[in-house]
Amino acid sequence: MRALNSPPDLARPVVLYVTKGLVDVAEAELREIVPQVGLRQREERFLVADLTPSEIERVGALARVVDDIRILVAGPSTVRDEDGLEALCASAEKEIGASVTGADDSAPWSVTLSTRNPAWRCKPRWDPKPILARTLHDADPDSTQRQPVDVRIQLDGEGGHASVNIWSRPLGKQDRDITAAWRGALHPTVAAALVRLAVDLGGPNALYGPFCGSGTIVGEAARSGLPVYASDRSADAVCRTRERLTHAGLPADELSHRVFVRDVYSGPDPRVDARLLVANPPWGKQVRVSDRGALFEALAQLVAHTLRSGGAAVLLTTHEEQLMERLRRHGLKPTSRPVGLLGQTPAIVSCTGRYGVGRPIA
Repeated sequence: MRALNSPPDLARPVVLYVTKGLVDVAEAELREIVPQVGLRQREERFLVADLTPSEIERVGALARVVDDIRILVAGPSTVRDEDGLEALCASAEKEIGASVTGADDSAPWSVTLSTRNPAWRCKPRWDPKPILARTLHDADPDSTQRQPVDVRIQLDGEGGHASVNIWSRPLGKQDRDITAAWRGALHPTVAAALVRLAVDLGGPNALYGPFCGSGTIVGEAARSGLPVYASDRSADAVCRTRERLTHAGLPADELSHRVFVRDVYSGPDPRVDARLLVANPPWGKQVRVSDRGALFEALAQLVAHTLRSGGAAVLLTTHEEQLMERLRRHGLKPTSRPVGLLGQTPAIVSCTGRYGVGRPIA
C-alpha cells in the first residue's frame, strides 16, 4: 500500500470503483467492513468515502466486490472545455505532490482515462492529450503500461474527478488470477457480487455452479465460507476449478465428489445438495451457443429443482427476457438488473424458491 503524507488517524476522501450496476452491492460490503463509514458521493460506477489509512488497508484486504480504491486528489468539478480539464489536472498534480510519498519528479507517471461523453467529443472538438501530458508529468493516455504514479481521470459528461493509485495493481486484480485465462471467464469482483446477491436473497446455504469454467464463482463462494458444488461439460474446466478451490483451502479429497464433469442437459445431479445456484452461462461474443432456447430450458429446470425447498438463483446473461420466460414456465418469478461488462450490457437475473428469504441490499 502506498505511503501517504498524512496522520494515520486522519480520514481522507477515497474513490472505490466498481462494475457499472453493482454500486449498491459494493456499498453494502463497505459498510460491513467499516460500519461507520461516511459517504460523500454515490454514482453508478463509483463511491466516494472518507477513510483513514488503516481503514483503507482493511478494505483493501477484505473487499471482494470493489475493482479498485484510489485517493481522490481533485474534484468533483465541472469539465466543459480545455480550461476545465487543465484546472482538474493541475489540481491533481499539486495534491499528489503534497500528499503522496514518492510522487516526485523522478517517479514516472501514467494516466488512465475513464470517460463517458466527455466534453472533447462535442463540437468544437479538441484533443485532451497535450493537456494531460503537460500537467501530469508527460503521462501518455495511450500507453498500457501502468507507472508507479497512475492518475485516473474519471469523466461522466461534464462532471469529473481525478484519483491516484494506492497499490501497484488494481485491487480487483491482486492475488486472484491463479489459473490460466479461460474463455468467457468472469471477473472475480463480479463473481463475488453474484455470490453476495444470492446469499442476500436465499441465505448462507451451499452453492452450486453448473457452468464452473475456471471456478471463479465457486472460488468466491468458498472464500466466503459457503459449501460449494461445481460442474462443467469440460474436464479441463473441472480440473481448473479444483485447482482454484484447493488454493482457497478446500480439502483436495472432497473435490472429486463436489466438482465433477456434467452437462446441464443431463438434469440435476444427486450429488448436489445446495439451495443457491449461481451461474455465468455462455453469453455475448466470448462463447458461441448453438441452441440458446434448449440451454435456457435445461438451466430453468435445474434452477427449479435447486429451489424446490427454498433458496435463490442468480444468473448472468445478455438474453434476460428469453431466460426469464423459461423460468416463469417453471413457476418462478424472476427479476433482472443490468450491469456493464466487456462493453456490453448483460443482466443479472434473480429468483427465489417458494420458501426463499428476501433481504434485498440497501
